[in-house]
Amino acid sequence: MPDLDGPSRDALVWLVLWQARQNSQLKAIVEKLAVANADLTAANGVLADRLGRVEHLLSRNSANSSSPPSKDDEPGRTPPKGKAPRVGAGARTRGGQPGVSGSHLAFTDAPDGRLDRFPEGTCGCGTMLGGAVGRGEAVDLGIVDRYQQTEIPLVTATVTQYDQHAVRCRCGKVHTAPRPDGARAGPVGYGPNLMAWCVYLMVVHHIPVARVVELLTSLTGAAPSAGFVHSLITRTAAGLAEADARIRALICLAAIVVMDETPLRVGPRLPRPGRKKAEKYLLVAATALYTRFELGDRDLATFRASVLLDLARAGATVVHDRYHLYDHPTFAAGGDPADRDLPDSADHEPDKAVFAGLLHQVCTAHLQRDLTGAAEVHPDETWPEQIAEALRGLVHHTNLARHDAARAAGHDPAHCRYCQPDQPPVGLDELRRRFRQGVLVGLARTTEHGTRPGERKARLLLEFLHDREQDVLRFLTNLDIPPTSNDAERALRPSKIQQNISGRLTSETVTQHRYTVLGYLVTTAKHGRAMMTTLREAIAGRPWIPALPAPT
Repeated sequence: MPDLDGPSRDALVWLVLWQARQNSQLKAIVEKLAVANADLTAANGVLADRLGRVEHLLSRNSANSSSPPSKDDEPGRTPPKGKAPRVGAGARTRGGQPGVSGSHLAFTDAPDGRLDRFPEGTCGCGTMLGGAVGRGEAVDLGIVDRYQQTEIPLVTATVTQYDQHAVRCRCGKVHTAPRPDGARAGPVGYGPNLMAWCVYLMVVHHIPVARVVELLTSLTGAAPSAGFVHSLITRTAAGLAEADARIRALICLAAIVVMDETPLRVGPRLPRPGRKKAEKYLLVAATALYTRFELGDRDLATFRASVLLDLARAGATVVHDRYHLYDHPTFAAGGDPADRDLPDSADHEPDKAVFAGLLHQVCTAHLQRDLTGAAEVHPDETWPEQIAEALRGLVHHTNLARHDAARAAGHDPAHCRYCQPDQPPVGLDELRRRFRQGVLVGLARTTEHGTRPGERKARLLLEFLHDREQDVLRFLTNLDIPPTSNDAERALRPSKIQQNISGRLTSETVTQHRYTVLGYLVTTAKHGRAMMTTLREAIAGRPWIPALPAPT
């Protein structure tokens, strides 16, 4: 018989229906949670990818990328790893190395002036020592100490009035004295020395205009306006048009040129239509004797406007980084004649100049930084360091060969590090084998571009080293080809100082003028001329112009 104390049938039915309803609600909640969990998982994956990219970008520094050293100390950025100290017989100590010629302030036998100094004051006996020798009260015992002091005169701006006279010859013709060097129209103006100071500080040392005015006021007492000081850049560049054209022509005639490029914040703050960034690009072309800058965009038009097209016509060798525009068909032999501004017949008629195309030497310093980045992306692999070590050894071989050539020419420095290597150098063929083997191993271990930040870049680097080995190791075939574009990169580094100090430069025209003057001054320094002297001559209207090479 039924339990009279248990739940009734209706209660049980209600309980079952309630549980069914609860189960249905819980199932709906579980389904929503599953959807939410899937969304969170996907969002977490996106955030993880973004975090990985951010961490990868923050890990870029001057040792593993083309990032300038000035960015290594930015907040959150991973600084370069310090190099392990060398040990053993070849370890380098601090300070000057053995065999390196030092510099010191030497005593000269031909001073610019001499001053005799006698004791001053009063002797214990009461005699006034000042002038005592001349009065016969004391005896000159001769010179007991000599001291030479190198000093500069206290600079004070002076105002000189030039009265230009006119004279009449007996033939009746009137002659008027010319104005002094650097004089402009009007009754007053600044002299070429002061103007040369202004341009030198702004262009060579990248000091902002306002600080140049402060320096001049503090050091000389002159206080030119900021507008006048700034205008001197354009004024100086205008007088260097012929010299700049000559420098460009001489670079175009060179057989080997190093080039580099860097972005600069110049002009309007908003990017032009079709551009992602509001910036320009500064290109530099340099040889052992000449340097020239070109301001433009990061596009083919700017590269064509530089010296590249002329160098390609002559088949010159260009040392550069892996920026793709250097490899554009415009600069390659057999490219489209329409792109090269040459008639179709120019490549086929033997009496006409043949468009030879550029020969490439990829900067090994850039490759070393890329290999360092690849080693960080693949920390368990040995091929990045193997390739880098082989590349360093190949560069060292060329340094040894250059040193031997210098010794053969009569230059024999004592205690040269190339004369006493830490260990016997590895053979050239063996280094080539290690280089190629490392590339092949890397290609085998990275069969695809991957998804982690940096993997695709490492794979593309390996493909480049494999496909372009001749352009990577061309410096082995000609000792005149430098393995790096360091000369060009050093020329561009100060532009980052200017950017960090002054921020965005407002005028593209004045910026180009600034680098026209800088290229001219760097060129004069390479020719052994003092920058300030050359700059004063240019401001005075007598710019130095490099000579054309002798006809062969």
